[in-house]
Amino acid sequence: MDLSRLFAPRGVAFVGASDDTARYGGRALRYAREAGYAGGLYPVHPRHDRVQGLACYPDVTAIPGPVDVAVALVGPARIPALMEGCRAKGIGFLVAVGEIAEGTGEAKAEATRRLGAMARDGGPAIVGPVMVGVVAPHARLAMSISSGLVDGMPAAGDVAVISQSGGMLGSVIDRSRRSGVGFSALVSSGLEAHLGACDYIEHFVADSLTACIAVYSEGIDDMPRLYALAHRARDRGKVLAVLLAGRSEAGGRAALSHTGRMAGDRAVLEAAFRRHGIVPLADLDDLHITAAALARHKGIRGGVGVMSLSGGYAVVAGDALSDAGVPLAAFGPETVRGLREAGIQQHPTNPLDAGNRPTADRDEDDIVESLALMDADPAVGATLYAETVFLNPERCVAPMAAFARKAAKPLLVCWQAGDSIAGVVPGLRGQGITVVDTLDDAVRVLRALTDAGRPIRALEAQPAPGRMAGSGALAARDAASLLAAYGVPLVQEAAAVYAADAERAAARVGFPVVLKGDVPGVHHKTERKLVRVGLADGPAVLEAARAMQAANPDLAGFIVQPLVQGLEFIVGVRNDPRAGPAVLLAFGGVLAEAVERRAVALAPLAPEDADAMIDAVDRSRLLDGWRGGPPLARTALRDLLLAVGRFAWAEQAALAELDLNPVIVGPHTAVAVDALAVAR
Repeated sequence: MDLSRLFAPRGVAFVGASDDTARYGGRALRYAREAGYAGGLYPVHPRHDRVQGLACYPDVTAIPGPVDVAVALVGPARIPALMEGCRAKGIGFLVAVGEIAEGTGEAKAEATRRLGAMARDGGPAIVGPVMVGVVAPHARLAMSISSGLVDGMPAAGDVAVISQSGGMLGSVIDRSRRSGVGFSALVSSGLEAHLGACDYIEHFVADSLTACIAVYSEGIDDMPRLYALAHRARDRGKVLAVLLAGRSEAGGRAALSHTGRMAGDRAVLEAAFRRHGIVPLADLDDLHITAAALARHKGIRGGVGVMSLSGGYAVVAGDALSDAGVPLAAFGPETVRGLREAGIQQHPTNPLDAGNRPTADRDEDDIVESLALMDADPAVGATLYAETVFLNPERCVAPMAAFARKAAKPLLVCWQAGDSIAGVVPGLRGQGITVVDTLDDAVRVLRALTDAGRPIRALEAQPAPGRMAGSGALAARDAASLLAAYGVPLVQEAAAVYAADAERAAARVGFPVVLKGDVPGVHHKTERKLVRVGLADGPAVLEAARAMQAANPDLAGFIVQPLVQGLEFIVGVRNDPRAGPAVLLAFGGVLAEAVERRAVALAPLAPEDADAMIDAVDRSRLLDGWRGGPPLARTALRDLLLAVGRFAWAEQAALAELDLNPVIVGPHTAVAVDALAVAR
């Protein structure tokens, strides 16, 4: 649907307009009058001849000029007649700031559905209901009741904001005055009885005034359409960024496997966003500060170079980025040599302490020279100047602005100070430099730029039905057979019915062994003490087997496995009905609680996806060898992740979740020791 007349109408009717600017009917018209709109503004009220100095009309059909938008400032009882009047007048859009249907419960819902059907069958298209309106800064037009407009219109720019929450939109408008961000349009989508987030996104993807589309939504029903629009935006050089609220973890809590509980709705949806080129947002300020950075820079490839005149703050900034998974660049030899020769730092590392000189008369030179050397480094995708307080900071504005104009990479300034920089920050922002005042903001901006810079793959075709059948948890043997068909490596094992059989099986497998008791319906064996590890000989196996039999009268048999030693991980799959199957990687065993890092990526995985997951979890490089130990089989772990991704993609129609816990990575192999597969 063409929405261009919504944001650049020939005329706007304010139905229910009032002289009382303390009320919605008066406030909306006052905002529109004061914004400087050049088109027709038409108050509509059956009992007034003039409102706020403008000619007033009894209904929309009496308006003499062309009208493209009607702003409904009336109760729900008048909405059906108003829509009929809009049809007769040829008005394409109804901005419904309040309710459009009377009643409660199902009766109200049914009335809303009827009006939505009416909108789809000849219009007018409904924006809302229960929202604060639409703002088009380039047209100098406000069709809104938002409190964020009390101090006037927001600046015109290239960020489009779509928000289901009217309060969030008002805060974005108000806070943007401090951040200096401008907008192509702002839409409060409300309850979305007709037009929804994807309709607005589709318009802004095609809109020449928009470079970044920032969305706050409490639920997008048509995820395939959202993904397709994200790909289209990428093709046109635009960025789609979404703050999706209300992403409940209830699905994770209800899951049977560890994976299902660990990879909740939020993590899976964000993995889906990244797969399709959508940048996940986390905070209200992302809807203007981060969005503006995305509009300006589109994305980055490579690590971040961090510098400060404060060595302590440089380290704190680097830690904050590392904790958030934003990569720091490793300076190349030319950068190291340049920093040494300039006398900035004799032992340069990233983050860079550039404040070693004893006097402050060269602060601005050291800043710009350091930034220029980092900007020229091929490993650096963006530079972060993180600063506190120093003498005469205003001297750095002109040289930093000159640097930013010719820099090849994005520059972000995080200046966490007080009144001493009150005149500096506006000067930097006025030169087009992105400036934030907290490390949290800096981290979110750089993480978003990193996400936006990742290459995305084309949409995959849906696979043919796989091999998985049944419902609920599969028997251990069935799960093992199914996984083996996709190349997932599993530890060797032998089955036994009686204790004596288990002793003989252990001898064949080779000591030391792991003994597991098999009780139908028990999926987490350790909770029933059905696992004994490190049994060194036959008598130990026999004793452990008999103890399990005595404690578990429902025991059906035993599984014997060789003891595999190495670093423990959890690998699994969570199949989300909106996002599809996602693969999870996390540390297992004793590290599971000590190192609460996990990585989630949508299936099927490419090798670079698996590598990125491993890097995100193993930031301390334990796989490279720990305290003199041998390096572990990282490549084998990557291959296992790829195999799990193939399994998840092929079996998605039947698979609910998969748990490989633990996966043990040794010097030469990575194998799953236990597998729990659950069908839908």
